[in-house]
Amino acid sequence: MARPKNADPEATRARILAAAEQIVKDEGWSALAARKIATATNLSATTVSAAFHGMANIEHELVRRAFSPLIDAPALFAQGQSFSIAELASAPLLADPTFARLVIQVAAMAGGRTGAAARLSQLFERCWAITHDHLSRWEAGPPLLRDAALSRDDVADRILDRYFAAALLVARDPQIGAASLHARL
Repeated sequence: MARPKNADPEATRARILAAAEQIVKDEGWSALAARKIATATNLSATTVSAAFHGMANIEHELVRRAFSPLIDAPALFAQGQSFSIAELASAPLLADPTFARLVIQVAAMAGGRTGAAARLSQLFERCWAITHDHLSRWEAGPPLLRDAALSRDDVADRILDRYFAAALLVARDPQIGAASLHARL
């Protein structure tokens, strides 16, 4: 169960994160534990914790992953293409409908007040703020959006709001089409 001496640390970290993400998607944050990840990856619980210097860093990485499509969203669209806020917010979720389950689990932790829930809530709030800042500074943003009458801050707020709303809809119906999803947003 221990990690082989010649194991690639980055590959080990990737296996751990993939297993952790799947556990959160399927069972929620309360099920996430080093032993459960260890069982899923055929590693020891010590190796799982050591690879990230603790479970809190695994949680942090999962929260960051939930927001990363929004940081990367501008690259999804060709330069000069016009698109709506709903299209921008939903594109990463339509590309991988199972990812919506992670986004929902991350959003569910917002507002937690004690223990791990409070720590995850703080991570959520920090990632929200970083993503909002990134989206509001996006140079190609508002002028290219069909909703261009909005300020950059309003655009960032709406993208984030619609991203989490889209995640709820996609998680509930992974077969939802883009047109139907955009109409609901």
